[in-house]
Amino acid sequence: MGVVKIGSVYYERTKVPPHLEEAVAHVLRNGKRRQSWLKRSLRTKHLATANKKAVSVQMEFASAPGGAKAQQRYGEQARWCCTGSLPLGVRYRRHDPKRCSMV
Repeated sequence: MGVVKIGSVYYERTKVPPHLEEAVAHVLRNGKRRQSWLKRSLRTKHLATANKKAVSVQMEFASAPGGAKAQQRYGEQARWCCTGSLPLGVRYRRHDPKRCSMV
């Protein structure tokens, strides 16, 4: 969707593809069954600044469906992958070279 203004602050909002809504919610571990929108505050009241900040947030949001696809395809094994495909602050507890696709 792009940059939207809610109140006096700008947000970046992106629609999740319908077939990935459940998988994205699982990857984000937010307790929801489905995640139909990804939204993050850009912490600014100025449109020009919001448009500049939105670029990095859009790149981060673009990785969410990729992580969800990996989760659907590989199941629990995708959790341990070190590719960085799981977005938005998900931390990995360990590196397993046998399962990592970057090795």
